[in-house]
Amino acid sequence: PNGSITFPERTTPIDPNEFFNRSSVYLRGFFRKCILPVLTPVASTPKRTYGIGRLKKKAYDREIRPDLPKRHLGHWEDIASLVEMYPNGKEGYYLLYLEGVGGEVFAVLVSWESDFRKWNARGWRQGEGGYWLAGNLVLCPSNAAL
Repeated sequence: PNGSITFPERTTPIDPNEFFNRSSVYLRGFFRKCILPVLTPVASTPKRTYGIGRLKKKAYDREIRPDLPKRHLGHWEDIASLVEMYPNGKEGYYLLYLEGVGGEVFAVLVSWESDFRKWNARGWRQGEGGYWLAGNLVLCPSNAAL
């Protein structure tokens, strides 16, 4: 990893449908269709740290995921924490993997769209749409079992 980011403990409930429909978040259609339906509200979350790996060259999911720990899937509520920690945006394209409809694992890219002053969350099937660019930041829970 090239660093880490720690999301604070959450002591109040959060609902994915409410969060991803707020005006400060732009949710792309595929995320709405294939990931949002399986996300469930949470009453609270522990403080969590994610390792951050910067892609040194363009890479496909099939090249990225084998280098990650076995338990590397992210938590939707940590996307919410990222957005809440940086309401005025943060430079970077954050790639993580979430479980979606039918247990399928989807690639999710979260980024700040400065032109629109909104966070953008997009989902893709693995391998769909080509490769990820050098410089993208791969987020992986640091407590993942190695």
